[in-house]
Amino acid sequence: MGHPHQYNTFIIVDHICGDFNGRLGSKFTHDTSIGRYAKGVRNENGSSLISFCDLNRFCVANTLFRLRSSHRTTWDSQNPSQPVFSQIDFILTSLEWKKAILSARSFSSTECQSDHRLLIVTLNLTHLRVLWARSPKWIPKLNLENIENRQSALLASIQSSINQIDPTDTLVHRWEQTMSAISNSAKSVLGTRTSLRKTDDPVVRALSLQQRQIRIEFLRTKSKVKRAELKAARANIMKEIHSITRHLGLKSLIESALEIEAASDSTKMFLAAKNLRTRTDCILKDKNGAFILDNSIQASHISQFFESLLNLPSAEKIFPFSGPPTPLQQPIVASEVKEAIQKLRRNRACGSDEIPAEIWKACSEELSPILASFYNNMFATHQPLPINDGILIALQKPNKAKGPIENLRPIVLLKMTRKILSLITCGLNVLLSNTLNLIFILWVLIFPRLSIQLIAQSF
Repeated sequence: MGHPHQYNTFIIVDHICGDFNGRLGSKFTHDTSIGRYAKGVRNENGSSLISFCDLNRFCVANTLFRLRSSHRTTWDSQNPSQPVFSQIDFILTSLEWKKAILSARSFSSTECQSDHRLLIVTLNLTHLRVLWARSPKWIPKLNLENIENRQSALLASIQSSINQIDPTDTLVHRWEQTMSAISNSAKSVLGTRTSLRKTDDPVVRALSLQQRQIRIEFLRTKSKVKRAELKAARANIMKEIHSITRHLGLKSLIESALEIEAASDSTKMFLAAKNLRTRTDCILKDKNGAFILDNSIQASHISQFFESLLNLPSAEKIFPFSGPPTPLQQPIVASEVKEAIQKLRRNRACGSDEIPAEIWKACSEELSPILASFYNNMFATHQPLPINDGILIALQKPNKAKGPIENLRPIVLLKMTRKILSLITCGLNVLLSNTLNLIFILWVLIFPRLSIQLIAQSF
């Protein structure tokens, strides 16, 4: 941001006001933090100020309104022979407050010994609670804690929904209806975890309810003596709640550390990143070095980059199967599907179908024949099932500069049905490899001299 005058800059909540000694100039197409009514020609300090605003989600309030030039000027040279009128003082407002800005202008008629003009921003604070509201970061997830107790109800709901599917419909449509039936049944029977509580400790919950009741009584009471007593009582309860939550937080941290230490060397890094890392917003720059703040534009840039990276023109292309539909010589059986389901790991993120591994494991006996039938019909009718869709997540590489798209690491969340089919295929490959190894060992035992000659010729 350059070096603004420290004595001319002050911070108020989500606003930064001061003399930044920078000229912003006209707005470019990639500028998202300034309005169309900035003055002058952009200089180095102005570019640094725009980068600061983009990175910290600020907008320049006194460039958003169409005003006369004298109301946009914030500094003048006060030299009658060579007058200079410039805009170098700004009010930076958080983007969350942008809708509350009613006006932002300068005043030149103030009686003060300064060559800077008074800059005032007017905010609408009528709906202050709405302005402070944040978009919910919590995504409701299935409540899998009581899945063992609700297993019979879950199976009955899934079976009832699947029985209503038309068997004469197309394979892909029946597949989508089946996945929707499983997902909707799990949500209706198990429910979702929509609470944002940091702990489920019964003591903390009881104390929280008690302090909430005291607070309601405090707001209703007009007596100063009674309000003081309630305030002191609530303060003691809050102190006890904070003490318990700190103890629980330390206990959780120790359990996470022990879990990481007990893991194998190959998974320690991933467990540490999952348990100890705080979630941050994705910071991305375009080719010109400007920050990309729009989530849809970020997603488009990231998907295009990794698509071009993973599909190189020089790489050998794998074309889909072409020819008449042919069933498998050895169809997939329900026992193979069940064995693959049991290999799925718990507490893993699921794909776009929102069906976690715990659901498949709980209903493996009943769902294995259904999946085996779908897989076999896919090969027999040559109708690909929509199991290859994935959710692309870009994570910042450690110890790399934030901004360049090359410093992001891609992670794709696949559907569990895709993982199940992959496990079945890998199991067949392992079985084939073990069979070939066994045949080779028997051949060496039966024809040792001929085997030695063949091995010598191969080298």
